[in-house]
Amino acid sequence: SNPYSLEVFKVSDEATILPQFLLGITWITGGYFINNFLTKKFGHRFIILIGATLNTLGLLGMALSSSFLWFSTFLILSCIPAAWTWPNILTVISMNASKNDQGKIMGIGQSCMSLGCMFATLIGGVIAATKLGYLYTFSVVFLIITCVLILFSLKRTNA
Repeated sequence: SNPYSLEVFKVSDEATILPQFLLGITWITGGYFINNFLTKKFGHRFIILIGATLNTLGLLGMALSSSFLWFSTFLILSCIPAAWTWPNILTVISMNASKNDQGKIMGIGQSCMSLGCMFATLIGGVIAATKLGYLYTFSVVFLIITCVLILFSLKRTNA
């Protein structure tokens, strides 16, 4: 978000500090407080679907923002569902492994997430070189695909 904010909204480096600081607070809020509440009421796959959907809406808001204030607001708000989605994805991966395979499966899961981050960075670099604003548009498209896949997974497992 920093290079985007600097280039598109022409804000100073200092102006980007507060939203970055608030990201940490919202990550704690989403990942601990809200996640603890949600896991008592809903299944993990459902929580992942809701989190991915809300994150998609947040990124769509970021992509359509006409000011740094709106962009930062959507950035901060989209962090909350991302924070509860991540641990629930890890939980679902763990729940689907036998006790003997827990370490192996969690290691493979983390490796896949690392590969995803690596490819997202590489693909993001190519997209950003074309037009920086396309990063959020592509993110929204890929998150919509993710939501559809999660929805199919929910229907298949009746979770």
